[in-house]
Amino acid sequence: MKRRAPGILATVATILAFQLVAPIARAEEKKDRTEQAYEDLQDLIYDERYQQAYEAAQQFMKTYPKSKWVEAADFWKCYALERSTRAYAESFDCYASFLKKYPDGKWSDDARNEYVKLAKRMADAGDPRGRPRSNRSSCRRGTTRIPSSPWPCSMR
Repeated sequence: MKRRAPGILATVATILAFQLVAPIARAEEKKDRTEQAYEDLQDLIYDERYQQAYEAAQQFMKTYPKSKWVEAADFWKCYALERSTRAYAESFDCYASFLKKYPDGKWSDDARNEYVKLAKRMADAGDPRGRPRSNRSSCRRGTTRIPSSPWPCSMR
């Protein structure tokens, strides 16, 4: 009796192994591309190439919307927009949008700080959106409501 079965079994085992390993390898490859794209974005920020960083952040968010770094990329987009264009009103709106999306996110404190700096700069330039407007009816005692703000109440 000739032994051909081990050859067939080895072939089947090899095919099954490739079917199991290939999706894992593709996931790792995608992870590497995502991580590399985020690192490239960070490098542009650190090199103060803000216009390119803004475009890279937009592309990152479009290409990897489910990435664990999408919140950071969204923050860097606003940061780069402010520094590349000096369009303070547009940057102000960008941070407001960010804070609505990620009110308690890892980058929300940084975004809030930038938002407040821009609000002050806009108020000093006469833009009414930079000035707080109070509406005390919906806030607890000791705070005021700022309707244009992404957070509900502010200390007096």
